Amino acid sequence: MKGCARAPGAGTILNALANGYGSAFAIDIYTTAEVVLQDVEKVTGEIEGAPNADTTLIEKCVEIVVDRFGDGEGGRVLTRSEIPIASGLKSSSAAANATVLASLSALSVEVGENGEITMLDAALIGVQAAREVGVTITGAFDDSSASMIGGLTLTNNNKDE
Repeated sequence: MKGCARAPGAGTILNALANGYGSAFAIDIYTTAEVVLQDVEKVTGEIEGAPNADTTLIEKCVEIVVDRFGDGEGGRVLTRSEIPIASGLKSSSAAANATVLASLSALSVEVGENGEITMLDAALIGVQAAREVGVTITGAFDDSSASMIGGLTLTNNNKDE
């Protein structure tokens, strides 16, 4: 089972650190994820061009999607990005979103208002992964929602609204 997806980076308008409310907007640079699921126990990750980069977030995204929609599959995830890592352009949110969408695609899960999962619920999987692996201080829903649905978002990160 194989899936591929991409998600844009984002820029911050209002940082949610102070009070939990954040705002972000999508930008026109992308991260692409390819997920291959197989009958193996482990998920391994790779970030193209960054052999020593931490892949825990993208691996966790695959694991959460498989736990919710799959049958215990493992496999591999590869991300490629136009977004520089740690540049403030929400590379982690874009990588998480692309990985979640690619994982859902590999499992043939329909995403959208009439699908098995909405775009915002898919973004929340990436937020859950970010929280579980400790790569977010603010909760990341503002960044993740802008990356997932595009445009401008205003969120309450404390309540995931």
